[in-house]
Amino acid sequence: MNQRKQQKDINKAIFNLIKYGEQAPWSERQVQFFSEMLMESANEVDVTVDEFGQVLEDNGCMDMAFAYLFELFATAYWDNEDFCMIEDYIKRRGWREAPRAKRYLQALAKSEVKLLEITDVNSGHWVEVRPVGSISKALRVYECAGSENLKRWDCIAARVISLDDKYLFSGGLLPFSPYQAQEVPALLEHACQSDIDILKEVRADDTKCQWSDEDIEEMAKIEANKQLPDILFSFWACQIYLSIIKPMPMLLNNDGHQLHWSKIKFPIDKSDIEEVERRLHAASQLDFNSTSKEWVWLDCDKNNIDNKGATVLGHLSITSKYLVATVNSIERAEEIRDFLKTLLNELIGTPLSVYKNSEHMMDNYSPKGLPSMQPVEAPEVIKASLDQYYRNILDEPIPMLNNLTPRESSKNKDQHATLIQWLKYLENSTAAVPHMSHYDFKWIWEELGLECID
Repeated sequence: MNQRKQQKDINKAIFNLIKYGEQAPWSERQVQFFSEMLMESANEVDVTVDEFGQVLEDNGCMDMAFAYLFELFATAYWDNEDFCMIEDYIKRRGWREAPRAKRYLQALAKSEVKLLEITDVNSGHWVEVRPVGSISKALRVYECAGSENLKRWDCIAARVISLDDKYLFSGGLLPFSPYQAQEVPALLEHACQSDIDILKEVRADDTKCQWSDEDIEEMAKIEANKQLPDILFSFWACQIYLSIIKPMPMLLNNDGHQLHWSKIKFPIDKSDIEEVERRLHAASQLDFNSTSKEWVWLDCDKNNIDNKGATVLGHLSITSKYLVATVNSIERAEEIRDFLKTLLNELIGTPLSVYKNSEHMMDNYSPKGLPSMQPVEAPEVIKASLDQYYRNILDEPIPMLNNLTPRESSKNKDQHATLIQWLKYLENSTAAVPHMSHYDFKWIWEELGLECID
């Protein structure tokens, strides 16, 4: 039997299962379950459940929510029953399904939701996944449609089903960014602490209760882990809702200036380049990076021993015709003009300026200041630009790395976990930008002396 026919049988079985859920007693239970799940999420953002659901519906997110919630509902055990809806359906109507589709339903009934990290992708064929925070060997999951939208280091709440010696995803899948996934342990810890408080109240009210603190902590941990699928849905739904209704924030740099990407080109004569370079090298606020062949403009003296946490105000580079200054605000553009006019005087001509505000940059989305690429640029041009951009970043303080540079963090083993998480975020963000998705980050891992995670 070919793969298309097998998938058609599974889709038919899921359709029949959904229709079965519209019958008593499952229909009433399903309404209650969906209402409670959406209500919990709506309460988190302080809106009515109708308003919350409408926002998800209007923005094309309700189908994803339904697929995930329906699987939660169909695999849940109600009251004192020892069967879930899927098992009830198989018992009563399983005879009507193709053998492989029936095995799929049986595996789905026993499956569990896990928060997974994508470690590799073969678009249109398979993805490899492992639990977030784990270093275990990844599972290869054969997924044709979904794999086209997944990137390395994406995170997903999903069920992995073993069927006929292959792993498959079920239909209910929720996407998370690497940063969002890092928040889940704190959410679980909060749920665990709430359960501990409740169990301690029960112990205080029942004089016959012999639970120790260790017993309570263990029970609370087990209960919190059972709540993981619900927690993941609520977190995902709230993040989606807030991203839709939240207005665009005003983005500011460290000086409180509104972000405007600014590139200023000062004409220079070829015969003056050597003198321009000499003066730039001598300037106390300009630190030359021999790897990227550019000067980093700092907010303090480069020779000052306390400048470890110095703010990078901009970058300077020289072409055959121009001295190019790149900064992130109009105010800094004015400041660098005055600075260079004083430093270089007659060696530079009248500058040409280009500005892009944060809204324009978001329209041409490029995460965390990645260099913007036009579709007409050749792959080798894009690669060269990214190579230069990332080489610069390796020597710049990063807030996520406690204001250390990536190179400094690589020399401190205690910083390696945070550094690896930052690299995952960097790689994942770049893959989201058109024309940059195939950029190979292996050299960065190697340059920082870290094992490249496969």
